[in-house]
Amino acid sequence: MFAESINTDKGFFGKPCGVGILSYLTGISRELCPFTGNKNLLARAGEYVSPKAHGTFKIETNFYPPLARGIPLSDIHNQMLTII
Repeated sequence: MFAESINTDKGFFGKPCGVGILSYLTGISRELCPFTGNKNLLARAGEYVSPKAHGTFKIETNFYPPLARGIPLSDIHNQMLTII
């Protein structure tokens, strides 16, 4: 994934999430890292990650190469985005 982040035009983008390993293991949460905080915030990951990005981000990828999805179209059309 890191090597692809250098060469892709699409890029890898993630949204803030909260790591809830205990909630996940006990069955309280169905996701290991559910989205939290500002859902309009996207951080670029990989080679071109911003030094302003702090915390844990969930990055969704394609199942098969190329893995990069770019910015989700639903986010572009429905929201004002802040990309760091």
